Amino acid sequence: MAARATPKRTLTTTYRVLALVLIGFWALIRFLDPAGAGRLWTDRGFYIFVSVYNLFAISLIWSVASEAFRSEQGKRVFGLVAAGISLGAVSGSAITAFLVERIGNAPLVLAAAVSLELALRIARGVVPAARESSAATTPQPRDPWWHGLRALITDRYLRAVTV
Repeated sequence: MAARATPKRTLTTTYRVLALVLIGFWALIRFLDPAGAGRLWTDRGFYIFVSVYNLFAISLIWSVASEAFRSEQGKRVFGLVAAGISLGAVSGSAITAFLVERIGNAPLVLAAAVSLELALRIARGVVPAARESSAATTPQPRDPWWHGLRALITDRYLRAVTV
């Protein structure tokens, strides 16, 4: 899908599918008997889903961001984004633990689906704005893989970031 669609469409479709899966889990968590076997399998499935979801959603947004910003913009913006992600990881777990005690699991799963839609709307505004100010120096999606490897070898900044 990603090879045939625009980054905006890939991001939109993927985030909305993830949000629908979260809504499905919300319904199962909310309405299944907590002591039943169905709930046990739902909890296990949710654990696996969240493990995959974390890696997938974050890598997707970084991929779109790397295509949206040219090198100079990326050098300015990515450090700030990484700091925000780190701050969110630290504070997010504390906030989640606090909220689970007060409102339970199911509302937080629904809040995660709503947060995905909010993040999608923000990203859809950022990507076009970044592209408008971006020069035509970014490699095209159809470039062979070795163009990226050559950029990694020749660009001092890329070497420093990947080491």
